[in-house]
Amino acid sequence: MKNNQKLLIGIGILVVIAITGIVFLSQFNIKPTDTKIIQILSENEDNLLSIDGVVGAGIARNESNNYIIGIAVYVVDTADIQKIPSKLGEFKVFIKKISETSEAEEKTMIIYRFYPAEVKNILFDDSEKIQNTAGFLIQTYDPLWEPEYEYKDKIQILRNSGVRVLKTSDIPIVYHSLIEEDKVDEVRNLSFVKAVYPYKTR
Repeated sequence: MKNNQKLLIGIGILVVIAITGIVFLSQFNIKPTDTKIIQILSENEDNLLSIDGVVGAGIARNESNNYIIGIAVYVVDTADIQKIPSKLGEFKVFIKKISETSEAEEKTMIIYRFYPAEVKNILFDDSEKIQNTAGFLIQTYDPLWEPEYEYKDKIQILRNSGVRVLKTSDIPIVYHSLIEEDKVDEVRNLSFVKAVYPYKTR
């Protein structure tokens, strides 16, 4: 009887040790939440950034306590949000308008569109009129000089709409610009403008 008791006690101790070991080892496989989100965004980067109007994505946090609550996808006002998934992996997706996002929050984006960094030509520079401006990239449906007879009109419309500096990039339909901050939506709504994005390089 005593031998049986000793055997059972020995087996019990081994089971406890085995369970403890499994729990201990499993800790090494637990990824922090922010690491999981970074991995998910990396895996879904091409799909997300191919959606018209999506500027980038990062970690969504609760404003009151800064706790991680999911994934933030930043969009322009005219984005096709129906194409944005409601969840990525185990995380809920929160759609945020880039126009309502602070500069500090913009800098926390983990993935974002690749923007052309090189300036090729200055189309106009109304520096003397600059006040309360910010850097943006203007994407048009066609190069501004197509058709050629509309070029001067488009340039004048951009000037009248609050664009103070306009420069070409290595992408024919993307232009570096400085726009008066309260006129950004006016520029965005021009018939020949496809999108306006906060300027960001990688």
